[in-house]
Formats: sequence, C-alpha cells, structure tokens
Amino acid sequence: MRHPFGLFAWIDVSVPDLDAAVRFYGQVFGWEASAADGGGPYRLFRKDGKVAAGAGEFSADEAVAGVAASWSAYVLTGDVGEVADRTKDLGGRVVVPPTQIPDTGRFAFIEDPTGATLGFWEPGGFGGADEFNDPGFLCWNELATRDVPAAVAFYGALLPEWTLERLDDGPSRYTMVKLGDRDNAGIFDMSASMPDTTAAHWSVVISVESMTMALERVHRAGGTVVGKPHHTGFGPISDIVDPFGARFRIIDMVG
Repeated sequence: MRHPFGLFAWIDVSVPDLDAAVRFYGQVFGWEASAADGGGPYRLFRKDGKVAAGAGEFSADEAVAGVAASWSAYVLTGDVGEVADRTKDLGGRVVVPPTQIPDTGRFAFIEDPTGATLGFWEPGGFGGADEFNDPGFLCWNELATRDVPAAVAFYGALLPEWTLERLDDGPSRYTMVKLGDRDNAGIFDMSASMPDTTAAHWSVVISVESMTMALERVHRAGGTVVGKPHHTGFGPISDIVDPFGARFRIIDMVG
C-alpha cells in the first residue's frame, strides 16, 4: 500500500522493556506483535492481521543518559535528507539525522522552532501502517504549542503538501492540517489548558471501539488514565500513560 507524502503514516513507542510493552499494548488494543524484518529490538503490532504501529527498546545506558519512554509520529516524505536541510534553513533543529534501516527505509527526527519533535519516514521496503481510523489504529495527530503562528509558518514552509486552515479564533487558535481534502492533523495553543511546565509536543491518538472498555483494559494492564475523558465533536478522548511513562491518547469515534 502506497501512502501520499505528507501523511502521518506511522507511529511507534520507545520503551525500556519490549516484552512488557508487547503485553501491555496487546491487552489494551488487541495488538499482536511480531519481529520486524532485520531483527533487533523492534516489534510490529498488528490488529486483525493489519500493521498498526511499532515498538522499539532502548538500552539501560540510554536510559541513564536520559532517554525516556515516548510515542513518536512519522510523516511520510520522499527524502528525509531534504527535510533535514529545510528544517535548519527554517529555524528548526535536526535531533536525529537521516538514518538508514537496511531494506526498510530512512528516518529522521526534527525539532520545530516551538520545541516539538516530529519524525519523518522515507519508505524503502516499508511504507507505514496498513489501516487508519478504525479501532486499534492511528486516527489523529495533534501539536500542542504556545506559538501557533510560528508553528504554522514553519510547517507550512517545511511541508508544501500541507494546507493549514485556522478553524478557531479563540484562545486555542485551532488550526487544521489538511493533505488534499483529507484532515491530517491539528495544531492548537495549549497556553490556557496545560501547565506552564508542559513543553510543546505532538500527540498520537488511537481509535478504540468503546471508551469505557478501553479505560478498563488500561487499568487492568497497569497503565494510568490522566483525568477524565473529555468530549469532542468526534467523540470522547482520554489521555493515557503506559507503565513506562509514554503518553498517548485514545478516542471513541464509534460509540
């Protein structure tokens, strides 16, 4: 399956204990894990036989050096090297330079001028998730920042495939990221809704078939539900922290 450049086509979680992560996410989403091509400490998660997400393990030395569990989102691109070069030209920073995974593709991580980190994926033998939006699959990505105009200017110049449309002139300054006629992501001002200590960040949002059942599974599996679900125009959404400290969100667009 070939996805268009500019699409949020992949997500993965980095953890200190891969086997424990496989158990946790298997219980929460019904994901089944298998080794990725090339081996190593990385697993592919599948839902009903379709690739949904990935998980990688960092070492004890990396943990000592400050690496923390986290979810990452990747935007599909034809050339991660070009993205890295444009990032520097536009006032951003390259966090992880273009890196080759044999027979799979290349990736890089950049930091935008507001401080949020985002991944990019240049497909080789692997093109991203098989499905989106259905329960158990990625359905949304969202940037929380304190400087929406700076973020919009940066991503608009970095990714010519994106169209950015302001939806809300209120405090959130909510801006929709569109890829053609497809809603791809959102950007909002978190100043009024999050503590001053919260850094700018991208969040991944995974669809579930029932918020009530999903939250029960999170508790049973050893995760943490942050606050109460809040309602959106698309369904209730909730913030989750896995047993390792990685944060993600779930949304019930079905119920």
